[in-house]
Amino acid sequence: MSLIYHGVHNIQLHKTNNFSLWDIVRVFAYAIGPHPVPYATLKEIACSNRGYFTSIQAMGAVRTKIQDYVKVLGRPLVLSNARNFEWTNFYLDPMGLGMMATVTLPVYNKTEIANQTMVGVMKIDVSLRKMLDYEPSYEMGPASYSFGINTNGYVVFHPDLKTDFEFIDDPPHLDFLDVEIENPAKVDLRKVMVNSETSKRSLTSLIKMPDGKHIVRHHMEYYYTPLESTSFSIAIVMPTDRTHYLHVEEMDFVLGFDLSKSEMKGMHIAPWKYCHGKVLKLGTPDIIKNLSHTVRSNPDSCKIQLLRRLVWDIRKTNDIMHYWQSEEQDGRREGVIATFVQSEGGITRIYPPREAHQLDGHTNPSRSILFQRAFYGDDYAFIPPKNDYNPVTNQSESDPVITIVKTISFARSGITYKPA
Repeated sequence: MSLIYHGVHNIQLHKTNNFSLWDIVRVFAYAIGPHPVPYATLKEIACSNRGYFTSIQAMGAVRTKIQDYVKVLGRPLVLSNARNFEWTNFYLDPMGLGMMATVTLPVYNKTEIANQTMVGVMKIDVSLRKMLDYEPSYEMGPASYSFGINTNGYVVFHPDLKTDFEFIDDPPHLDFLDVEIENPAKVDLRKVMVNSETSKRSLTSLIKMPDGKHIVRHHMEYYYTPLESTSFSIAIVMPTDRTHYLHVEEMDFVLGFDLSKSEMKGMHIAPWKYCHGKVLKLGTPDIIKNLSHTVRSNPDSCKIQLLRRLVWDIRKTNDIMHYWQSEEQDGRREGVIATFVQSEGGITRIYPPREAHQLDGHTNPSRSILFQRAFYGDDYAFIPPKNDYNPVTNQSESDPVITIVKTISFARSGITYKPA
């Protein structure tokens, strides 16, 4: 509260408007320079409202004297022995470290000589990229995702703010309702997350496809909770009908990653963080080599179940590649430019391998319009041709090329799985 006093010594007006706010208001009064009336009235206003009165005789002392309120506000914080963390919003680090947030903690002097006084504030910077190393989205399948917001409802991270390999460098301050399609249920969800509640909600949501041109209606489960001692809340979102996922038992990574050059032709691996700190911007042979080395030398840094699923998918899709090859040898692929399979584990394989470049931009199932349209549809989805499509086959340039996708599903014990 800021009080500007012009020498009026009657404080009844102040009492009428502020004494009812005893529990939440403190008044700090400052007398700057010579005053026409005694300071007693100002002092009574401050002391009656659990505040502090300060006389500032010279303009040069304003900067230091104005901070006397810290002594009063800091005292109950010291006595409570509470650790009061304060977090900033995320900002772009000028030193090139990406998006950062700063957490601060006041430091108090608890010695007998100067007890109950605040010494200063210490801080530490936290990288958003480091926090997201522990994001579980990829382990829940490409149809699930996680996001975070702060107490103002602004998005901290969200898949719609990602590029292929990472989050955009300088995301705007967007409200959660600006990123996801708004409806009354989403408004209520935002409110409870801002209020740092922990629970889950099941609601029908309109989901934007990665191309920004299609919307699907699907029932989703939102699990949300605040991050302890921070101003952030996070949520995990997954389809209501996707409560079970394939769990791969023990896997021999040495054998699993032992692939020949011919086996890696036409193969793409999703740019996911299978191991902490590893962003996959390399070619498939180098990715396989790096993952094989890391999981053997430093397994604790890797998401083992995610790697097991990747290896399992690679081995299971080998038979599909052999089948497509036999189809071509038997002349049963007339009119078909290419066929591909994309799995929940992050593997994409296309036949013939010479057409692999046609899937550029579609190798991440979480952001691939091909995978997403198939997953959320119950039947075939037809994707119209792109203007820049240029097959290396002898197909005439004037012939339109249509991509047809459909999910592979099977049921076990009444549970439906969609592995690819």
